[in-house]
Amino acid sequence: MPKVYSGDLTKMFDIAGKKAMIFGGAGGFGEAIAEGYAANGCSVCISSRGEEKLKAAVSALGYPEKALCVKAAVGNGSRGIRMLNANISRFDLFFEQKPNSMFISYEELIRTLSERETMPEMLVMEYLPGTEYSVDFLADHGEPIYTVSRRGLSVVTSNMMSLVVDDNPAVKKICTQVVRSLELDGNFGFDLLYNANDETPYVIEINPRLTAGVVSCAAAGVNLPYLGMKRLLGEPLPELTPHFGTRMSRRYQEAFFDAAGNRLDW
Repeated sequence: MPKVYSGDLTKMFDIAGKKAMIFGGAGGFGEAIAEGYAANGCSVCISSRGEEKLKAAVSALGYPEKALCVKAAVGNGSRGIRMLNANISRFDLFFEQKPNSMFISYEELIRTLSERETMPEMLVMEYLPGTEYSVDFLADHGEPIYTVSRRGLSVVTSNMMSLVVDDNPAVKKICTQVVRSLELDGNFGFDLLYNANDETPYVIEINPRLTAGVVSCAAAGVNLPYLGMKRLLGEPLPELTPHFGTRMSRRYQEAFFDAAGNRLDW
């Protein structure tokens, strides 16, 4: 009788360090699976709808002992996402932080969601407070042509205010595996976050487009929009290596105008 699995049987169901999305994970078998996965080192994201299911989901992932993230299943641009943390002082949030804080308590979350007759579907996932990376690609039907990774040095509400272009083999390996598995084509980008100890990077988003920070790739010597156009036109592409260590910092400049709307230079 032929073997169905020829690898190490002790590792066949090893889920440590892996990611799992569990739909209906807030009750019954789904909840049991979510708890089991989380207990064995798997990063779990649960999709649920309704207050009782949401409560079960956050409990299964370790709240209130552990901080979590909650996100609307449909949303963009950091809308509908908050950090659920029972150990954050509401007094400190009020007096020490500006009113754009991403933290929220479970009670505040429920009050907010209850303003609608039907609670929207929510995703509950592990809170990843580690280093943030963005990786931009130009690929040809699953084969990377150019790859540029950027490490966030200062991140404010998902916007990298300062970053450095660096070469992180672990991050590039994960992204490249996804690119080849999905046979991604053209310009696109990944967002990743490390866990608390900066041990393991997790893919949190894949953007099928040029990303907002692609200008830093051009500054590092790899102009991905230009190279993408050359590829579409069938023109030869040069061999390029990013200038690792290139840094970017965002600065704001005041602009002054007269009553007619003409810019003043002074």
